[in-house]
Amino acid sequence: NYSSTDLNGELDNNDSYEIGNYWNFIITDKFSYTFEPHYFYNVNDFNSSNGTKHHWEITNTFRYRINEHWLPYFELRWLDRNVGPYHREQNQIRIGAKYFF
Repeated sequence: NYSSTDLNGELDNNDSYEIGNYWNFIITDKFSYTFEPHYFYNVNDFNSSNGTKHHWEITNTFRYRINEHWLPYFELRWLDRNVGPYHREQNQIRIGAKYFF
């Protein structure tokens, strides 16, 4: 690990704790949904990008099983408010497919 400059101008490790949950819901035999909230807490004298010592990242994933090989998915992720340069929440979208041999 390497050291970064903390809020007091000292060199220290910018470490964090992460608590993640995975809630899986089988809607039908082909359609499923996963709710995935993650909570991050910064240790030492560092802040998250939202200007506080903690932040959330929440992911919603929708999957549809076409057959035994193909599983396409659509994922929406919300990232906590960013202090700069955007000063707003950020979202990520991921579209993909898994293939099982």
